[in-house]
Amino acid sequence: SEDCSLHLHLDATDEETHGNLVSHEKSPGVILSAGNTGRKLGLEDEAVDLYLSRDAGASWRKIKSGRWLYGFSDHGALIVVAAHDN
Repeated sequence: SEDCSLHLHLDATDEETHGNLVSHEKSPGVILSAGNTGRKLGLEDEAVDLYLSRDAGASWRKIKSGRWLYGFSDHGALIVVAAHDN
C-alpha cells in the first residue's frame, strides 16, 4: 500500500554488520538485508528485521524478526544467521 514500504538498512562499509546488503557470486539473485516495513526508515532495534530476496531484489520476504548477523558460507550454498548481541 502507499503507507507501507520496505526500507533496507544499507551500510556503505566493508565491515560485516547487521546493516549490509549481502549476496554471493555463487548464489546469483539471492540477497540478504536488514530492514523494516512502514512509512519511514526505522533504526530502533525493535523495528529491524532480516529479509531475503531470491529474485535479485524484485521481491522480499521477512525471514527473521529482530537484528541478526548474517552471511553466506560453503561457497554461497549456505545462509548463516546468528544472534546479534547489543
